[in-house]
Amino acid sequence: MPFADHTPKYLKEYNAYLIEDVIYRKTPEKDLPLDIMYPAERSEHPRPIFIWIHGGGYNGGDQKMTDICYEAVKAGYLVVSLEYRLSFYARFPALLIDCKAGVRWVRAHAGELGGDPAHIGVCGGSAGGHLAALVGTCGDLPIYAEGDHLDVSGKVQAVCDMFGPINFNTMPEVYHKQGSMPLVQLVGGLLAERQELVRAANPVTYIHEHLPPFYIAHGIQDDNVTINQSEELYEALRAAGYEPDFLRVNNARHVFIPINGFQVTDPPINEINAAVIGFFDKHLKK
Repeated sequence: MPFADHTPKYLKEYNAYLIEDVIYRKTPEKDLPLDIMYPAERSEHPRPIFIWIHGGGYNGGDQKMTDICYEAVKAGYLVVSLEYRLSFYARFPALLIDCKAGVRWVRAHAGELGGDPAHIGVCGGSAGGHLAALVGTCGDLPIYAEGDHLDVSGKVQAVCDMFGPINFNTMPEVYHKQGSMPLVQLVGGLLAERQELVRAANPVTYIHEHLPPFYIAHGIQDDNVTINQSEELYEALRAAGYEPDFLRVNNARHVFIPINGFQVTDPPINEINAAVIGFFDKHLKK
């Protein structure tokens, strides 16, 4: 049984086991946990790995599983959900350093978990989508690498960014003026005064050869993280010769919340999750 000091919890509804609060990285601010979920049925082959990075405006959220994680485990993935230092603990790039360390930890321990270290995908929503995109574009570059397993690759084989910020400079104006805004907290000052960090936080900055495939999903009516953010990532990847998938979801605000309440015409969340899992199936399953 992987990590014998943690007792797996059986989730009957998903026929899966859950291991909670495994510490993957120790930092001066706090120890960082991850949760692991895997199908109860045995597999003859190592399972592809689905890493989830949570959202929460960089100052909230945790590693507890969300709906798409359960869809991934039902589809046969080893699922790992990461926590990272929030912005009130440490500024950018601390969160990215943690996520890259998480990928290396997962790859280093894949064999113990029954996972395939050569087939790892990363997915996130909102702030987590931004961090997933950063892991995708700079994962194999020798930057933002600290902590354990530095001899292990931080590269992933597929990326899904759902409604994540990309270019802080082109986010809605409200994010530029208020000191309480999450982007201001993340870089430690008004965006106009932190342009070096704003550029460093943009996944487009690190686009280079041999990137993994990208899937981008965004609500067209998102007035929190406006869809121009995903459009910028999409166009930058295309300009570099890549062919990212881009799902534009109509009648959807941030986190795919429907624009007119929960009606029959709601964005089809189950279909969106199925499309994302299908993308990972295409690129991660042998």
